[in-house]
Amino acid sequence: MVTGLEIKNVKTGQVSTLNLDGVFIAVGVKPNSSGFSKVVDIDEDGNIIVLDTSLRTKTAGIFAAGDIRQGSPRQVSSAVGDGAVAALSAYKYLKE
Repeated sequence: MVTGLEIKNVKTGQVSTLNLDGVFIAVGVKPNSSGFSKVVDIDEDGNIIVLDTSLRTKTAGIFAAGDIRQGSPRQVSSAVGDGAVAALSAYKYLKE
C-alpha cells in the first residue's frame, strides 16, 4: 500500500516526504511499462492489457488507466475518464 513518496530536491539535496494514499504514474508518449511486466500482461506495443471496461488487469487489485492501457485513444479527456473508472473500480475491489 502506498503511504507516501520520498522526494529529493536535485538542486539542494534536501529530502522530504509527501504523504498520500495513491499514485498515478505518467509514462510519456511511448508506454514505459516494462517495469510492470511481472505483474500484468503487456502487448507487443508495450501497452498494459485490460480485461474489461472496469480496466482490470490479470492481477487482482491492479487497474490500468490512460495512455498506458491497451486500446486507449491517447487523449487527455479519455485518460481523465479512465482515471475515474479505475478509481471507482479500485474502490469497489477494496470494499469486497
